[in-house]
Amino acid sequence: MIHSIGPIVTLLTLALLPELVTASTPLTSMIAPGVLLWFLLTYGLPILLLREWSIRRGVTTVGLFVWGLAYGLVNEGLLAGTLSSVTTLPMPDYTGYGVAFGLNWGFLMVIVSWHAFMSVVLPITLTHILWRGMSSVPWINSRLASVFAFVFICLTTLVVIDPALQRPQIPALLCVLMVGGLLFVGAKIRGIPSQGGRGVFSTTAFLLGVSILLTYFIFFTVLIKNGVPFAVFSLVVVASCIGYFWWLFRLHLWHEAGIASFALGALWQQWILSVFILSVTSQTALLGERVVVAGILVVVTFFLYRHLRTKSAVVRSA
Repeated sequence: MIHSIGPIVTLLTLALLPELVTASTPLTSMIAPGVLLWFLLTYGLPILLLREWSIRRGVTTVGLFVWGLAYGLVNEGLLAGTLSSVTTLPMPDYTGYGVAFGLNWGFLMVIVSWHAFMSVVLPITLTHILWRGMSSVPWINSRLASVFAFVFICLTTLVVIDPALQRPQIPALLCVLMVGGLLFVGAKIRGIPSQGGRGVFSTTAFLLGVSILLTYFIFFTVLIKNGVPFAVFSLVVVASCIGYFWWLFRLHLWHEAGIASFALGALWQQWILSVFILSVTSQTALLGERVVVAGILVVVTFFLYRHLRTKSAVVRSA
């Protein structure tokens, strides 16, 4: 356990990075002790558990993405409650779109798939790159993992049943059922064999990650604003997710280094989007923080780029 402190701290830190990059939580708020503890318990802890279970069960990136969908449902459906919100959603254009059984299905499809990659696959993959010597072994023992899982389940349950939050129970039950199904399916996926290559930083994969800005946050919004039927929108979202996997495979980038390069591009596009949104919504007071966040991203990018350039990554199964 002592030898695993470094990679664990790295993973917990990187798990907070997507939330910070999106500006959903201002930097000054996130570093407050109470807020930081909440994020470590609701972001870092479950992602550490998913990483541990994936190593023990031999689940690789595809299965981990499916488990990430389950985490997205827990995060947005049970903890944040946005999936069942009847008020304005964090992405306002999705408000009232594709609502059924008390859930905002349009928003669900986009935000849950976002969490699957950005909140789960991204921090785990980047941490494995930085701590390659410990990337294939468990970092905590099974008993401690069980304790952490119990703590997270209890915390989530307390949030769901808290009468002050007035969470509708049927949507919560649907989320729980979907989470169970996704965890089961993800555990059955053993991944696609990795492709050849030196496993170094890929500019192509990085730019492909940046392109998420065009698909997820521009194209999807245009579809909704033009009143595209929800069934068509659903097919487009699913096709986009599959399309990114396919492009990485087609370009012979389906290995840990290629996925890490793609992840860095995805982080930078999220930062670009946050600056744009803060600018058009006149939240200029928060733009100063974006400079600090950009500095953090530069440091992360530099270390990963140098690591992949100077230490040819062993091409692992994805």
